[in-house]
Amino acid sequence: MKNLMIFMDGSNIMKSARYLGIKIDYIKLKDLLTKDRNLIRTFFFDGAPDPIPSSKQAFFDFLRLNEITVISKKVRKRNLNCINCSLGRYLQKRYKINFLNKIKSQILIYEEEYQKGVDVALVTELLRMARENVYDTAIVVSGDNDFSNAIECVKSMGKRVEVASFKNSLGYDIKQTADKLIFLDNYLNEIKKEKKQKLKNNKRSEINNNRLR
Repeated sequence: MKNLMIFMDGSNIMKSARYLGIKIDYIKLKDLLTKDRNLIRTFFFDGAPDPIPSSKQAFFDFLRLNEITVISKKVRKRNLNCINCSLGRYLQKRYKINFLNKIKSQILIYEEEYQKGVDVALVTELLRMARENVYDTAIVVSGDNDFSNAIECVKSMGKRVEVASFKNSLGYDIKQTADKLIFLDNYLNEIKKEKKQKLKNNKRSEINNNRLR
């Protein structure tokens, strides 16, 4: 049986899921991609602030308890001056410059968090595990074109690389490099997380049924 490893790009998956208005159940996603294959390990790559919020830590702990290896990198911050962005240009056309000067320090300069080193960590593990002959097939769960060169390199080692992605985030380059494409949009009902309210209703229904017995 062929050995399989899964490499999940957390940021890319979450961004696509937000666009679709859903949340992903990563255990269901792992099971869907594995099917009858011999899964060696699943990696989940993501950024996290320092100190890490309790909700994020609980999420990472949940993944680890379900045999998903989490590799996180510290999220960094930068100041953005929106006078130089499309929003700033739009406001300059609509309002007077004097008005912009008054609100510039309050609205148009803000702090943004961004990930650094997450993609590099995924590529490093993808290449290292291929070089050490740990897997026969890798599944990269991302539509990011930045992984295209690494995928080509892994394929040159005789490995098979599949790409699982939502259509809204699938880049052209990574699409061309994949041995197989898995469109996650086709499996939304199988991988989306159930809403808490629904779970509560199911639990209440179960309690009521037990009472009637």
